[in-house]
Amino acid sequence: MDFQLIPTAITCSVQIVTCGLTYLFGRRSAKIDSKKAILRERYDKFYIPFVRLLYKGFYTEGFRPDIPFKTRAMMHELLSNNLEYLDVYTLRLYPSFYKAFLDMLEYEDGNHDFDTAPEDFLLISTKIALTVLQETQRIAKELTLPPLGQPLIGNYLHSLSKLRKLEE
Repeated sequence: MDFQLIPTAITCSVQIVTCGLTYLFGRRSAKIDSKKAILRERYDKFYIPFVRLLYKGFYTEGFRPDIPFKTRAMMHELLSNNLEYLDVYTLRLYPSFYKAFLDMLEYEDGNHDFDTAPEDFLLISTKIALTVLQETQRIAKELTLPPLGQPLIGNYLHSLSKLRKLEE
């Protein structure tokens, strides 16, 4: 057995292991960076504008039954134009929101078949706002950003519980 080949074999083995570990760690780092970039895009393009809409419309305590058409339309447009950024829970609520939005148009045209439209829209809007605020917090935490909607979550939970009591 040639003992002079042992140092060469060890050197080659160390180089191979080092290259493999560098590749794995680099790939993992790139995957994390990519995930953070996608989260940041979602946060910037949908979640920040939605929370701003709540603050600008003075909906910090929850929605009121008399949500003006302009605010409803802005909310509808923001949701509809950014479906690809929504979390799964908000996406599940979107069809009900869309129906409630259209029902409100019928109600405002005087169609008495849609007399419950304001309450329905208020309930689904509150549910959507709550899921969006919760996802905003999750993304902000993962990106180590300030909790943008944190002050509103408790208010929307309280508002939702009051609306559910009214339904009973």
